[in-house]
Amino acid sequence: QPGAKFICKRVHETKQDAASAFAAPITVEELMQKVIDAQGGEANLKRHKNLRLKARATVETQGLTMRMVVYSRAPNAEASDLTLFAGKKRIGYIRGYFDGKEGGSESSITPIAKLSGDSLLDTAIASTLFPELNRKSLFKSVTITGKEKVGEEEAYVVNLKPEKGSAVTDYVSVSSFRVLRRKVQTGGQAETYSDFRTVEGVVIPFVRTGIMPGFGETVTTVTEAKFDVKISDSIFHATPPAAGAGTN
Repeated sequence: QPGAKFICKRVHETKQDAASAFAAPITVEELMQKVIDAQGGEANLKRHKNLRLKARATVETQGLTMRMVVYSRAPNAEASDLTLFAGKKRIGYIRGYFDGKEGGSESSITPIAKLSGDSLLDTAIASTLFPELNRKSLFKSVTITGKEKVGEEEAYVVNLKPEKGSAVTDYVSVSSFRVLRRKVQTGGQAETYSDFRTVEGVVIPFVRTGIMPGFGETVTTVTEAKFDVKISDSIFHATPPAAGAGTN
């Protein structure tokens, strides 16, 4: 109405408003450096070329256990072999692979699938051996948007956005500067980390709790971690049809 004046009061703020209003007591550069130092230091991380993890996992809601081996190779190749058990009976396997450019999965319980689109882009980031060292090449922007509790620890909420693909949110302890939780925006995938141990100078979480697509909440416990072991290049590629599938 011409000449009318209205007074409007904001009754709530959006998450974006809250993020923009948060004044972090530390810069992104300072925080990222502290994360690297807490993990073992840049020089120590760079000297390792690959990592092999052996682990066991439980899916209590489905009464399943898994035995798994995960292979990671710098800069961003990764493969995993999972054997599924119901009690002591082996009921199947799942194998994932990514060679830095192409990837997919093979399984006795689901059809063979190849990665494409955002799934391929997200895997390229998730497969990076030490993403903390490659932050500037992996992500277009990194911002500290607030603080939240992860268990009993207070953590900085760090939003990492790549040029393409899904944003990643890290929850970094304000005291130890370890990454306590990592969440991928697309699909709501998240893992919470605990039981940190030092292996060959690198701090690794030996317990990881998260949601595994198709299975539900899964608790994974690392039983062995070894750096710079001999890993065949074929591990990071699809299994040739003549060779069959499954390595367990």
